[in-house]
Amino acid sequence: MTKILVFMKDEKFRKGLKNFIEKSIKNIEIETIGSVEELLLKKLKDFKILLLSSHLKEGSWLRVIPIVKQISTIFLLRFPDSVEVNNEIAKRYGITKVFDTPLKKKDFLITLNEYLKQDTNISFKSALTKNFIKTMKEVYEKIETSNYYDFFGLKTTASRKEIKQAYMEIAKKYHPDKFRKVQSELKMISYEIAKRANEAFAVLNHPNRKRVYDEALKKNPKLTRFDFKIKLNYSDNPEDTIQNEQVRRFVLLAVKAIKFGDFKQAKTQLSLANSMEPGNAYIQELIQKVEKNLKN
Repeated sequence: MTKILVFMKDEKFRKGLKNFIEKSIKNIEIETIGSVEELLLKKLKDFKILLLSSHLKEGSWLRVIPIVKQISTIFLLRFPDSVEVNNEIAKRYGITKVFDTPLKKKDFLITLNEYLKQDTNISFKSALTKNFIKTMKEVYEKIETSNYYDFFGLKTTASRKEIKQAYMEIAKKYHPDKFRKVQSELKMISYEIAKRANEAFAVLNHPNRKRVYDEALKKNPKLTRFDFKIKLNYSDNPEDTIQNEQVRRFVLLAVKAIKFGDFKQAKTQLSLANSMEPGNAYIQELIQKVEKNLKN
């Protein structure tokens, strides 16, 4: 029997969702949990689909993502009064599909049925053709000899949008999670490709790092990697001290909330940012500013 796991804080909602699905779809077993502690006790590989709520405690669902990736298909139920999680961020963290609440029940059931019928492991293995593996190995072989632009197949004049698109294409195509059940060589190759893609994106999508890298590349066309030990001037763009792209988004949302006087929302965004990148001086400075305003 196919198993579905429902993970959300709201006990009433998760029980209602369980009853609704069981009445609508036959031959399935649904288990519900409301805490990380319960999640850790589950044998996650037994479940085909996870229904995950964005309405957990601040930052909890982000910490949960690395654990729940053992389940091949993850649906995020996005609540309007929870932390903002857009489709792009969700996709980057391995979410298969996002559903806004209140749910459009018919569309939700149709999609759920489609994924229940799929065998994701078989479909991916069948996609591992000789040409796919050949291309994958070619990408891997040029890691150490290519600069970040060449690695993404871009010109040095590429826009930020083009850089992001190239990164997302590689990240999606060669994500290590897709290679968990294939030969060990391909696992290693996918990991190395993903690691270099993340590194390249961390530089080319970062204004100050990109500027320094571009200048160094002009002086030395054979340069491949960025020296992360270089100290940069962040006085004009303090958010560039943030290494993680998602953390930077949370901080920018917090800055926007501060501008409009919504210090409660700013605190929520900064709590998430701080949980993912603790010790960042700029984030700490913003937290202090928000807490001071909340006390007044």
